[in-house]
Amino acid sequence: MPIRGLTDRESVTPRLTPIGQIRKGTKDEQGKMIDLEYFRFIAKGPKREAVQAAFEVAYGKEPRLVRVVTPYPTVEENWVTWFEQWGDSGLIHRCDGKYMVQWLDENKRYVLDYELEQKRLCPYCSGERPRTKKDSGCSEVGRLIVAIPELLGIGFLGYVTVITTSKNDLVNITASLLDTEQKARIVGREFLLAGVPFAMHRVEENIGIRYKKKNGDTVKTKGDKWMIRLDPTQKWGQQMLQEAMDRAIGLPAPTPVALPEPQVDLDTGEVLGVYEEPDELPNPFDEIEEPGAPGDNGHSPTQEAQPMTTQEETARRTQWEEYYARTWAEAQALDLDADPLPADGTAMIDEIKAASKELAERVKHAKLLKRWRELWDKGQTLGIEVAGITDDTPNDEIERKGKELAGKIAEAEAQIPVEQGELL
Repeated sequence: MPIRGLTDRESVTPRLTPIGQIRKGTKDEQGKMIDLEYFRFIAKGPKREAVQAAFEVAYGKEPRLVRVVTPYPTVEENWVTWFEQWGDSGLIHRCDGKYMVQWLDENKRYVLDYELEQKRLCPYCSGERPRTKKDSGCSEVGRLIVAIPELLGIGFLGYVTVITTSKNDLVNITASLLDTEQKARIVGREFLLAGVPFAMHRVEENIGIRYKKKNGDTVKTKGDKWMIRLDPTQKWGQQMLQEAMDRAIGLPAPTPVALPEPQVDLDTGEVLGVYEEPDELPNPFDEIEEPGAPGDNGHSPTQEAQPMTTQEETARRTQWEEYYARTWAEAQALDLDADPLPADGTAMIDEIKAASKELAERVKHAKLLKRWRELWDKGQTLGIEVAGITDDTPNDEIERKGKELAGKIAEAEAQIPVEQGELL
């Protein structure tokens, strides 16, 4: 049974595991905060080194664009904004710009009032306590909860918090999320923002700046600042527009395509398919046509292959880097020694491609060996005599013998009485 006020559904907000933060600034040598022109990723948790490396393989150390997905249905679940005051020992108080929702009492214990039953005024927002240079009070902060597909795709299941204290960011992100939620609601999308893909950019904008001079006068001016832009991907936007147009003219909403479910080994819980799929693990970039030799461009043999544009080359490089990041993370999980790609982006596309294929083959070999040992142990339990293999046995030989052994195991298990089978 749940504990009232602690583990009941009303007291706990469902959430994923935090695996990192994305911030806009950092501290200089004097400890002063400075704004950056790119996103700064900080991995968290017990696997932070692997998460940090995987992110940097996918985006580099100074990305201005990160692809994200909102995990929850509503704006409020994905985007949390408050006025907050922090001290050396942590949070002092949190408010909504008028009433406090969390604060320290005289015993240094937090009082929570998110339902605003007490309606305790914030002393700074109400003007009761003036803001000074030494006591600036509370200020705005926004936390956007997102998932990063490149990390999810290699098994790092969790959310990343994007933190900003810019008023312009707060307004722009809110406006974008509200607009996206509204479009999803119009077309009848059941889960609204859950699973919506966004492109998150750092963009230099000329914005209004307000500051106080030493004599107390307020000065208004303008300056260039690097802001956050959060936009749904073009593909998603086109899909929503098409669905809205179809609804407007009375066409039925598109029927979602049901994807085949993978077969699962009921004994081990492992997803099967190693022996049924002798090729490499599914690679979404297999459809990318690699440039062939001159004349091998799918047209006339007399035509020369066209060189890639800079945009195509960048896209190709990014795709192979992402593939290597996923394969590298799998290698780490299998305790295989593998170096991440150079973080400075000096590796050539052909080098990344060759390294990816080589590492994918090693990962596949390790998985085949692991599966073979499981089958071999089970075969020994059933009294099946079969020749073993070595670590140097080629993949196709392991696959062939694995199929044979799996067939023998299935035949042997079919002959076992039910009572004895339950003991096994």
